[in-house]
Amino acid sequence: MTEGKEPNEGMLPCMVCGEPLNYLNTPDMETHTPEKPQNVSEYRDWVAEHSGLDRDHPAVDSNQLLKPQLWRKNNHLFEGWRDWE
Repeated sequence: MTEGKEPNEGMLPCMVCGEPLNYLNTPDMETHTPEKPQNVSEYRDWVAEHSGLDRDHPAVDSNQLLKPQLWRKNNHLFEGWRDWE
């Protein structure tokens, strides 16, 4: 790990399937059914669409969506994600 890089702490949910993970990445997305996001870029698009945030919002377009400790700082933006279809 490079100096200054914050290690992952805890878990975060995949907002598509609810699976708790310690980091979201493309192999996790590839477990979804074909009509669901299959990679991180598609996941970002899906989250933006369902949350109503712009695709370039920092909470969507950065590691803030993929790392647990960063997701927790923004999870208030994704309230109700369990009901997203």
